Amino acid sequence: QQVDYAISYVNGPNETVENAVVVLILPVASEYVESTGGGLYWPERHEVFWKLGNLAPEGQGILSARVRYF
Repeated sequence: QQVDYAISYVNGPNETVENAVVVLILPVASEYVESTGGGLYWPERHEVFWKLGNLAPEGQGILSARVRYF
């Protein structure tokens, strides 16, 4: 069975977040399949991460990752 995880992020209204990174820790019994938005899989940590760069005030977005359960 494959499942898509959606991650929504938003920055507050006052300051830019420099070098923002979003990390998704994958469930233990899952296998990484793919991700959107340039997500990178780190197999040693079983995590997907996205380097967002500088996130402007009120910057926001949605990312997703697909995993397969075995």
